[in-house]
Amino acid sequence: MKGDYADTLSERQLKETLDIVVFQDSKETIVVRVQGGDHTGILKSSRDTVQKKMLEWNGCKVIDLWYYECPQLWKELVNEASRFEVKSAFLDAGFSF
Repeated sequence: MKGDYADTLSERQLKETLDIVVFQDSKETIVVRVQGGDHTGILKSSRDTVQKKMLEWNGCKVIDLWYYECPQLWKELVNEASRFEVKSAFLDAGFSF
C-alpha cells in the first residue's frame, strides 16, 4: 500500500491475504483473488469490495476467480478447461495473450 493507506488498515484488514500477486517493472501490479462460495455473504462481500477498491487506488489490477465462473479450477483440475477459465478472467479484465 502506498502512502498513508498502510496506516489506515484495520486489524482485520492486516490479516487479509491475497492469493497471487504479480509485480511488474513499470507496469501495474496484478492481484488475483480466488473467491469461494463463502464470499457471497453480506459481510465478506463488503470486505472484498473495500479490499478491491483499496488495491485499485494503489495502482493494482484486481482479477477475481469466482467459484461459479471457474468450476474446473475449483475441482483443482489442471486441464484445458481450467486454463480457459483463468484466461477468460484475465481477458475480461483487459489483458491480452
